[in-house]
Amino acid sequence: MWWSPFAPFLTSAFQVTALDLSGHGDSDWREKYRIETWAEEVRTIARIASKDCGLAGAESKPRIVGHSLGAQVSLVAAAMSGDDIERVILCDISIPGEDHRTRSARYFQNRVLYPTREAAVGKFRLVPRQRCDNDYLLAHIAENSVREVSAVTHRRDGWTWKFDWRLFARTIDRWIGAYLTEITAPIAFLHGELSRVVTPDSSQRTSEILDRPAPVLWIPQARHHLMLDQPIAFVTALRALLAG
Repeated sequence: MWWSPFAPFLTSAFQVTALDLSGHGDSDWREKYRIETWAEEVRTIARIASKDCGLAGAESKPRIVGHSLGAQVSLVAAAMSGDDIERVILCDISIPGEDHRTRSARYFQNRVLYPTREAAVGKFRLVPRQRCDNDYLLAHIAENSVREVSAVTHRRDGWTWKFDWRLFARTIDRWIGAYLTEITAPIAFLHGELSRVVTPDSSQRTSEILDRPAPVLWIPQARHHLMLDQPIAFVTALRALLAG
């Protein structure tokens, strides 16, 4: 649901496929989550989508776009794919140092039950917290992020979040910077100018790790959730990067 407001702006030039990773949205849950497993999900969907479109040749290679955690997954998927992808665009991604723990520090539960759908939607917040003036986009995401549960599977009837709280204990097999250096396809970065996640210094460190030329675009007046802050500027920049 995060990408559904923006996909229509890309369909005139591209066949667009958006997926809910396992543990997210309407996809099933796993017992444990690895970024490498999510990357394989992306690669599998890309292969199926290319085949279903009946495409062949170099122009059929997928272009992968990801934001935040999705950007980490896209990065690993691109590294695993070698020359099988056309390009990868990473939105507001910061590469931690090599001593960064492989297990996410965030591990919270979404077991809170709300009495009504409206109550649950009203509790929706962006992570990390930030202001966003485009209420209609927040409402779209919030309304598609909750599900109804019953006392059969929970302690009572109510509404809760769709995501699996265990995904915040995700792991990664290797330092993500090592994966970055293994990407052979063209790569580009798209950041929010006011992001708390990506700063000019952290962007420079990422460029040094990559150690080859790659475009870095900053969306003015956009924070970490740059597509929600500046949707038109985001789509414009994304279309330019996708076209190469």
